[in-house]
Amino acid sequence: MILTITSIDGVELNISHRFYRLLNESKEKREMICKVCGREASNSVRRITMDNLVKDEYKNFITEDKYYFCATFMCPVVYFKNDPDIYFTKNSLKVRVGIKEATPPITVCYCLNVDEQTILYEIVVKGCCDSIEKIKEYTKARTGRECHIKNPSGKCCGEFVKRVLEKGLSFNIEESLKRIAIENANQIPDE
Repeated sequence: MILTITSIDGVELNISHRFYRLLNESKEKREMICKVCGREASNSVRRITMDNLVKDEYKNFITEDKYYFCATFMCPVVYFKNDPDIYFTKNSLKVRVGIKEATPPITVCYCLNVDEQTILYEIVVKGCCDSIEKIKEYTKARTGRECHIKNPSGKCCGEFVKRVLEKGLSFNIEESLKRIAIENANQIPDE
């Protein structure tokens, strides 16, 4: 049994025990599971996304085949393909992957380079943003049109902005306003 794989940038990665428990799943299901964290990919990624974000020295590993985006916070893998094993780590990208970062700046909206700290400042310090409309107005997050090219996930930042909104609203705010704001946040479509 193989216990490790090597990423395209030469990093040896341990295969998760969780992945081995899924070996009886269908081939289609296994293709969508990151071997390193054992979790299902959040989505597939278009080649145009990878062509724009993968460092030049690793672009020769990108094929026309489908790759998946691993959104697991602690997992070093960003893009993967299981047959054959082609794994791109955070270090093989030109940009930091906000969803995988713990230290600022944590980019949320890649089209307009809006980070989590900017959104939290508007919500918590200035107290002016309690809805997605206000966040769009004050920070311009979620107003870009190049998500499929600039966002490592290859999709709209809506779900990430929503998470930051909920996080910001949980800080020192009246409970009644908090409930209303979270209800509004839950109405925000992910796409």
